[in-house]
Amino acid sequence: MLHVLVSNPFSLSMMLLFTSFSDDQERMDRLAQLSIEELISIKVVSADKAPRVLSDSAAAVFVVTREDMVRSGAISLADALRLVPGVQVARIGVDVWAISVRGFNELHADKLLVLIDGRTIYNHLFSGVFWPRFDLPVEDVARIEVIRGPGSTLWGANAVNGVINIITRHASETHGPFLSLAGGNIERGLGIFRYGGALGERTDYRVSALSQFREQKAVAFDPRVRSDDEVEDFHLSFRVDHRFENESSLMVSGEKFNSHGRRPTAPAPLQIDDRAAYLQARWQSDPGADVGHSVQVYIDYFKREREFDWVVYDLEYQQDRQVGNHDLVWGFGYRHIEDDVVRGLAGGFEFAPQKTDEAVSNLFIQDRWTLREGRLFLQWGAKIEHNEFTHEELQPSARLLWKLPGNRERNLWFAASRAVHVPSRLERDGGLMGRIVGPPSPTVEGNPQLDSSDLIAAEIGYRTLLTTGFWLDASTFYHDYDGLVDYERDRGRFRRVNAMKGHSSGVELALEWHHGKWWRLAGSLNYLNMEMELEDWDLPLRDLVDFVENGSPEIQATLRSYMNFGRAWQLDITGRYVDSVVHAALANPVAPPPLSIDAYTTFDMHVGYRPSRRFELSLVGRDLAGENREITLYEHEPSGSVELKIWF
Repeated sequence: MLHVLVSNPFSLSMMLLFTSFSDDQERMDRLAQLSIEELISIKVVSADKAPRVLSDSAAAVFVVTREDMVRSGAISLADALRLVPGVQVARIGVDVWAISVRGFNELHADKLLVLIDGRTIYNHLFSGVFWPRFDLPVEDVARIEVIRGPGSTLWGANAVNGVINIITRHASETHGPFLSLAGGNIERGLGIFRYGGALGERTDYRVSALSQFREQKAVAFDPRVRSDDEVEDFHLSFRVDHRFENESSLMVSGEKFNSHGRRPTAPAPLQIDDRAAYLQARWQSDPGADVGHSVQVYIDYFKREREFDWVVYDLEYQQDRQVGNHDLVWGFGYRHIEDDVVRGLAGGFEFAPQKTDEAVSNLFIQDRWTLREGRLFLQWGAKIEHNEFTHEELQPSARLLWKLPGNRERNLWFAASRAVHVPSRLERDGGLMGRIVGPPSPTVEGNPQLDSSDLIAAEIGYRTLLTTGFWLDASTFYHDYDGLVDYERDRGRFRRVNAMKGHSSGVELALEWHHGKWWRLAGSLNYLNMEMELEDWDLPLRDLVDFVENGSPEIQATLRSYMNFGRAWQLDITGRYVDSVVHAALANPVAPPPLSIDAYTTFDMHVGYRPSRRFELSLVGRDLAGENREITLYEHEPSGSVELKIWF
């Protein structure tokens, strides 16, 4: 049915266009039309686990708004993350991504923690995130908050180089029916239907269904492998928000997900069938009370046919209160994980033991102390986390925010933190006994004695309102790593060991300029330098220093122009430059092939037409400068799509 609906989107859109002219001509407010002062006053929750004005956060915070996602032409959440300085995004397949912050980018990026509404979607089995599983409709997302740098004090292990928190819209903001249809040369068919409403005066709800089909013909994934890459996904989700008479609130959300895909592998394409579901509930007390409480619980289930499945149960309690000049946040959490792995990563890995049952618990506290009449803030905290493999992990941090005197907003902040990465099941128990895409692979053994790797980080940031309508956000960092994974060789077999150390440093800049309400110009630039070395070791080591040092681009830059013409037209262009890398994200890291990916420059374009608040037609072009590659041999082709949105 979806293919029929989008097979001729032009004729359908033209029919609706003429019927829409009679609708209300009042434009919906666009976030791009807000002033700089209003934009930097957006409250974020990911930096402090409590609402805080963005400009007052003592961390490298960046917010991707829903308007940013729409007007940049982003089709997926991964596309939207390209707008964030310090974030590396590389497409590996038609719906498979490698995403990291401040380096270490590969398919299983293990130093980035990702959440949706505070629910962790980082998977313990292979590390990283199965991004296709969480490709939410842009219209259901309120914003994406990105913390560059350690976030382990509040969010726990694996929030080493950054935290991404995807925050969905309150159900009260999505009343009424909504329909979106799209089609293009890679996004072959996309259909979204959402219905929201109210159940009485205190309860709001929405139900959303998303179906999409992506396909790219004759993709080169390996010198020997050229095949079609295709996937068809279906998401059915809901959210209910209830406000009690005492002003406390309850949010309940859930989703059912199915995916059928065909991946190019040798000697024949691999069929992948995924099923998943989650159920989440969060209760929060009256936000105006002296003492705030919140309780969150969720259950998350994922199954890949003939390969693996897992289920996660999670409970978290948090309390916040103000004592004099101190804003205190503390809480505890407990997570229980069960998994069963028949095989993993396209059948290339075997796990021993096949089944595990593990628990993770934590206790955290953070204090923000206001000094010097609200111009100096000292923030300290720590989280102690217990797991069954590396046992207790202490992750402290200290931050200082200084609001400099003067008429304009000028904030200077400093931070020092420790964070850890706890080995995944793949690193501890996964042995490579077969082969995956690429050259023949040597035998790799898991190491149950593998220890965690840790990071000591120092950061400095500066934010200022340079002039009316011109905002600068700059940060610099130094990261010192110890206990990174390399491979020792023993009688022709490789074993993971904590045998690499090193450091990285960099600078991240973001600028924003507004010319009235019709033109918004935003840019970002980041520089990353990584230097690694091997530890002294009893057995020979596989030298992967070059592989790690050159696995992420040294320089990245973006420039966005959002323009409003008249009452209905939008023209938006996003250009980006990505430096060269030497990497192969899908290859066995014990024997990475020498693969050099050239630097590239490309741009995306979005043209929007919205004659009324009930109708919008968009044309989106991506990678319009021609073919390019990122990390692997996967070929990025220029793509185009047409999208029709109707609010009934």
